[in-house]
Amino acid sequence: MPRPKKGERCLPTPDAKGYFRPYLGVRFDPILATYIDHRFNLGRDRRQAEQSIARLAQLWDHMVSHYTCGKHGPHKPHWHEFTLSLAQQIIEGNPTITLHRKEKETDTEYAARFNCTQKLFPFLLFVPTDPDAYLDGAQKNKRQVETKLVTQQEFEIRQGRLASKFVVQPVQGTFHQALDAYAADIDRTGDRLPSGELKPSQKGRKERVNRFKTSHANTQLALLNLEACSAMVSHWRNRPVTKHGKPSSRDDARHQISELFRFLRWLDVTEQFEWRMPRGFQSTSRRISKLGNEQSLSAIVKPIYTAEQLATINQHATPMERLGIYLGLNCAMGAAELGRLTVGDIIFHEAHPFKKRLRFESSNADTFVRRFRPKTDVFGEWLLWSPVAEFLPWGIERSQRIGSQLVFVSEEGSPLYMEESKNAQVGFANQWKDLLDRVTKSEPNFPRLPFGTLRDTLPDLLRQNYDGGDELASLCLAHGSPSKADTLLECYSNKPFGRLHNAIRDLFAYFKPLFEIENPTEARKHYLPIKTHQTAKAMLRAGERVADISQKLGVHPSTIYRIAQTSGKTSRSRRGRPLKSAGQT
Repeated sequence: MPRPKKGERCLPTPDAKGYFRPYLGVRFDPILATYIDHRFNLGRDRRQAEQSIARLAQLWDHMVSHYTCGKHGPHKPHWHEFTLSLAQQIIEGNPTITLHRKEKETDTEYAARFNCTQKLFPFLLFVPTDPDAYLDGAQKNKRQVETKLVTQQEFEIRQGRLASKFVVQPVQGTFHQALDAYAADIDRTGDRLPSGELKPSQKGRKERVNRFKTSHANTQLALLNLEACSAMVSHWRNRPVTKHGKPSSRDDARHQISELFRFLRWLDVTEQFEWRMPRGFQSTSRRISKLGNEQSLSAIVKPIYTAEQLATINQHATPMERLGIYLGLNCAMGAAELGRLTVGDIIFHEAHPFKKRLRFESSNADTFVRRFRPKTDVFGEWLLWSPVAEFLPWGIERSQRIGSQLVFVSEEGSPLYMEESKNAQVGFANQWKDLLDRVTKSEPNFPRLPFGTLRDTLPDLLRQNYDGGDELASLCLAHGSPSKADTLLECYSNKPFGRLHNAIRDLFAYFKPLFEIENPTEARKHYLPIKTHQTAKAMLRAGERVADISQKLGVHPSTIYRIAQTSGKTSRSRRGRPLKSAGQT
């Protein structure tokens, strides 16, 4: 098998028992008194084996590039007892490498050997097996260094070779102490809700800081050099395994890396510590690694529901769920936007005040939603389709009856989007899951896409069907400047909301099947899947007997009688007499 090149993953085919056993590097065989190729056993899991061989190749390349001849003459770079112990921990999938304390080794010797080893292998993250001994030894070593530094500085000042104001202050504190101070700074300066609590985004930042403490060793800040900082970034770039046994998601790794850079910039400017950011760290790569199963050879990477599929979902929806579907599609809103929608954001039956300037037809029959996007405070407005505008008063009357200015609230008055919750959109997510569960009872193979798909639908149609669709999609999503090439465009011109309203009006024809429902505000509770319910109604209209319908559909006769009574349809009983329809005596 060819040996992997630097950074390359290369696995042989598994052996007869399914194990991946690649050759990599050489080791010295004392019996043969020569160097032989070394073979690793990476197990049967291909995914874990690919990760292991990549890290082993990095370790071997580092050994080769940093190899120097020994005192007994030139030797080939080779695996030895210590590096093989590192390799074994890598094969076991450990994100960190434990460094054991030797017998009769003092605290200061252990700390010095630990720091030297970490510096020798900066791409690996070492953790001490005896943290207390390491911290005691590191502090003793630090005090010795500081004492020597102060003594040398005092000597230089007495000799007149160094001004007292240029004396270098030693770096104080540990990595975890700096993280605690950073978390306290987030508490002090982070954005807050009207209730005074930190916003969910700020709580998320503090959770990421806690993950730094559990994932990285509590080293002295004086040892936090370019190699150590780059190793921490590399740890998250390679998407470490979570507590659920799966690699971190790309978004999670990206957020962790961004927060790490943010923390190090704060540490560089704060007066609490004397640490300075290493030169060249800002150019460290942030590129997140990709897994093989995440790459899709397809032009469609953002799936959305078709109009017919949306109509199927709408048939199974309750009135409140239906209102979320309508507004989510019409205004490209997700849980955060819908959950913060208030009664005052809706302008009923009013012509647009700038219709001539924006060049689109508008009358007093039009209804608009106008608001600022909560995340960015960017203004947005959307023309509502007639069925949506006719349905909205029901939702407003409901929220006012409950005593809330928010449109989407529970019957108890709790917002569906809970600002102070760790997972603010769980109310919408649970509602959407229950709705899709009802759909799949009738359509077992119906696709299950997330609730955010509703927000994606209108921008996708704008991009695919209109010239300048990128600009319209950005405007529809309230993403700030529609033109990424000219960020100053907003200073000299108005946003083309007229084109957006015309496009939304035109797209009503595409969504028309969605609104073909008799009474959108009617709340029905079906004990059967809707497809079975509709089939039973059709058979009742055809005059089939209840017993025959019950036998064909596998439904109890009493349920068929209930459907006949509620729908006002007639059928024949077991004895052949027609059933009384609703209203008959």
